[in-house]
Amino acid sequence: MNCQSIRTTMFAALVAFGTTIVNAEEFANLGELLDKGAKRLDAAELKALIPGATSKGTTIGGRLDMETAYSADGTATGRSWGGHPEMPPSYSGTWSINEQVQLCVDFMAAERTIGRMKACGWWYSFNGVYYIAASEDRGAVIRTRKMQR
Repeated sequence: MNCQSIRTTMFAALVAFGTTIVNAEEFANLGELLDKGAKRLDAAELKALIPGATSKGTTIGGRLDMETAYSADGTATGRSWGGHPEMPPSYSGTWSINEQVQLCVDFMAAERTIGRMKACGWWYSFNGVYYIAASEDRGAVIRTRKMQR
């Protein structure tokens, strides 16, 4: 077997393995996630999870991949990729937890002023994986969040 064949075989194995993992964590909507037994994080759980962590995932609209680092002082910085070339690749701002126990962010692009990015979402946990939804509606789109410290 030559090097090219080995690389092709390894790539195929990684794709197949990755697909299995992604499919195990994908849900059509919030209702499906809840039906499987997901739990919405309460204020204490969010306060323990977010400060000092970095979140990786896609935007709720699914248009951009993003990575956000949340500091204990309520500030956050991040970067995005995969969007339109005119979209700035980095942002900074603040994060907070509101009365509805949503994580809220208020960001501005670092490179250009194209307006603010404000959003709030509820966080859920299922089998050690985190998910975020912008609505409590059972049909709401959810996005996976990978957390790192």
